[in-house]
Amino acid sequence: MRSNTAYSRILLKAQKYISEGILILDAESKRHSVLYINKGIKKITGLNNTEIIGHGFKTFLSKENKVESVKKILNALEQKINCMVDLFINKKNHQVCFCRISVAYIPGSGKGDNYYLLIVRDITEIRQNLINSTQLDIINTTLRSVNDIVFNFMQGLLLFRTECEVECSAPNVNFKLFDSNYKTTVNRLMKINKMSEYKIRNVGNLGNISILDTGLN
Repeated sequence: MRSNTAYSRILLKAQKYISEGILILDAESKRHSVLYINKGIKKITGLNNTEIIGHGFKTFLSKENKVESVKKILNALEQKINCMVDLFINKKNHQVCFCRISVAYIPGSGKGDNYYLLIVRDITEIRQNLINSTQLDIINTTLRSVNDIVFNFMQGLLLFRTECEVECSAPNVNFKLFDSNYKTTVNRLMKINKMSEYKIRNVGNLGNISILDTGLN
């Protein structure tokens, strides 16, 4: 059975390979100064040791964060409790990344020996995918509304034509011109529908976006 020392060496070695960032903060410092970072933090933020270690944790929080999210993690640090919160973290060159931060309070043997362990995971891409998904849902809903409007309009035109054909006996009424323009419009709409179907098959499912299917070819 391995000793605690062996496990400690394994943990220290593992910190070099995990993709998540690790921060150790001084729990007794009013600024919650950073005492240690792993390579994961450097990769996520683009910052080096001198740009992070010794600085207060709050300085790395972006102004883009919601007030309640910042309060949640700062309150956890003040009250020495565990929490998990999603926050924007400042990167190098004034960029930001969206991270899921897990905070764990680690009490020591006495005052001055208490720390916080922060596990930081970059979820910027996950967040962007969710935003894209929401935008696709909005597009889908909009297209369905447009589909209903166009369908009702085209059906109204057909009804109007039928009424005219029944009630209008004048020889100069050109139904052929109407039929030709109607058919051209329908064909164009069908092409748009095929583009939507191609999008569904090759890019992603936007829902059933059938703009029109009248049977006129």
